[in-house]
Amino acid sequence: MLTTLDDLLPYVEPELPGAPVNFIRLQLKSAARRFFDETEAWQTELKDLDLIADQASYDLDPGILNITTQPEVRRIVWVTIDGLQVPACDYNLEPKSVAPFFQLTFVEGKVPKFGNNEAMDVRLVLVPSALGEELPEYELNKYMEGIRSTLMYAMTSMTNTKWFSPSQSEKYRRLQHKEFNSAKREKLTNFKLQAVRSKGYDWI
Repeated sequence: MLTTLDDLLPYVEPELPGAPVNFIRLQLKSAARRFFDETEAWQTELKDLDLIADQASYDLDPGILNITTQPEVRRIVWVTIDGLQVPACDYNLEPKSVAPFFQLTFVEGKVPKFGNNEAMDVRLVLVPSALGEELPEYELNKYMEGIRSTLMYAMTSMTNTKWFSPSQSEKYRRLQHKEFNSAKREKLTNFKLQAVRSKGYDWI
């Protein structure tokens, strides 16, 4: 069971002769960020956020990991208030200078006017922080091959290095493409099934 990105080192070092361990660590962080950025496979849902009348901004705290390695919110997938979806044009994702580092802000004229009897749910796409190497164990283990192939394709494509290998680069390019598509297809399929169920159908 993998717990941090460092646990992937034994699976990649043997195929990267001469590559410094610290450099591989940096590339692992970059590979994880790229994989989750492109696939949007890491998502979380914030449920039952209390709405306050005439308050425009709400902190988006994934509640994952510690402050120094808190994941970045890449985008808001959807927002619902009491089960009704809010149009995406009614709000924006904005950065903050203090933790939690992202907030949802309703645009002028769309700020909720009701009080604490209403609840808001928000679904977020997350990517790992550039500063940290931690990921939730579920995502790290499920998408291990996606992260590994992304790293290996990047590193074996580095010309003028001891670990440059055109044949390995092509091998991992194909594997990365497969893992990217698999993760994207899974998310798309899940969203379609959820949409079907929300309309009162259940074909599964």
